[in-house]
Amino acid sequence: MIAIAWLTALETVRQPICLILTTSAVLFIGVLPLVVNYTFGETGKVIRDSGLAVFLLMGVLLSTYAACLSITREMKSGTISAVLSKPVNRTLFLLAKFAGITGIILLYCLLVAVAVIMSERTVSELYEIDFYSAGSLLVAPFVAYLIAGLINYFSDRNFVSNAFALQFIVVMLAFVWTGFVDRTGAMQAFGLLYNWKLIPAAMLLTMALLTLLAIAVTLATRLDAVPTLVICSVVLMVGLLSDYFFGRHAETWWWAEIGYAVIPNWQHFWVVDGLTGGGEIQWSVVWATGRYALLYTTGVLCLAVSLFNFSEIK
Repeated sequence: MIAIAWLTALETVRQPICLILTTSAVLFIGVLPLVVNYTFGETGKVIRDSGLAVFLLMGVLLSTYAACLSITREMKSGTISAVLSKPVNRTLFLLAKFAGITGIILLYCLLVAVAVIMSERTVSELYEIDFYSAGSLLVAPFVAYLIAGLINYFSDRNFVSNAFALQFIVVMLAFVWTGFVDRTGAMQAFGLLYNWKLIPAAMLLTMALLTLLAIAVTLATRLDAVPTLVICSVVLMVGLLSDYFFGRHAETWWWAEIGYAVIPNWQHFWVVDGLTGGGEIQWSVVWATGRYALLYTTGVLCLAVSLFNFSEIK
């Protein structure tokens, strides 16, 4: 199971789309402070909210693509048949695939969360740009690409997987270095200018992406990539409006009650408004939402295992 999970993670990071989505998220979040010049009464609010929205959007695309790559594509190519012809349990195989993709999604979430924290610091002072934070965040992906290109040239190692790993390392180093300098470049205690209240918000979005990944894996056992992406997008949109569509009718209409129970309520995961005006997200909300995500993900994975065990593999 560990070997299958590791190979799944390795295969995922070797796909150019994985690197493109991750780099696009980091660069887009890094550029936001340089192009957005309105604050709506609170410095950093627009950057924070927009950055977390990019976090979620790119994560949805990455989760869906990775699920289809690991399951749908292998079912069509016959790779799964070769693996399952060995003494490999179907249930463990599917769970190992999910675990491998989960590892990549967690790396993505950590990387983009750090980018959002650095990006918000860039505009922590009204009408001023922290070029130490903005510059290090924007330069980091290009440094990673340059090093990966040199490694590929001299040792012929895979560029995409090296660039993904190096991008993660370089952005983390930039985050640590920037944390030790203030807006003038003077040394300070680590993280004084970082908004650590973003951590609970990032954790909630990570839970949302893992829940959506479970749904994508379930759909990938039966559908192609495009239908899987479309359905996941619909589930996301409907779930964000779950209280409006189903919640207010749940006590009077049976269909609304079923919809409210079946469709994940993504508003539990998107509580960014709690940070407005210097507020914070309570850890009790994180733990409660975590239990909800764990139970929902477990139920969806059970359905995925059932569908996969009874699917015909050629």
